[in-house]
Amino acid sequence: MQLIGEKRVRSKPSKFAARKFNDTSLGQIIEYLGTHTWDTFENYTAEQCFGIAIKTIHDAIDLYEPEKRVVIPSKHVIKESWMTNGPINLIKR
Repeated sequence: MQLIGEKRVRSKPSKFAARKFNDTSLGQIIEYLGTHTWDTFENYTAEQCFGIAIKTIHDAIDLYEPEKRVVIPSKHVIKESWMTNGPINLIKR
């Protein structure tokens, strides 16, 4: 409850990075990975091959589905617990 003369304290908006995958972008990523030459792994150790594979997958995802900054205004953030007290009390036990 806000008293007269008090400043209202606003909570900050929620900010995070997200990707919106859809069938088109997933198809493009799969096609990119399918056209990549994987034969060069014969010359590397298992750790190096793993690093190359992960980097290739990250590059494909960043190319076809880059991260976008999402901001949720504070008035749209749900502050009440979505769970009733029963399950919460069971979890605490």
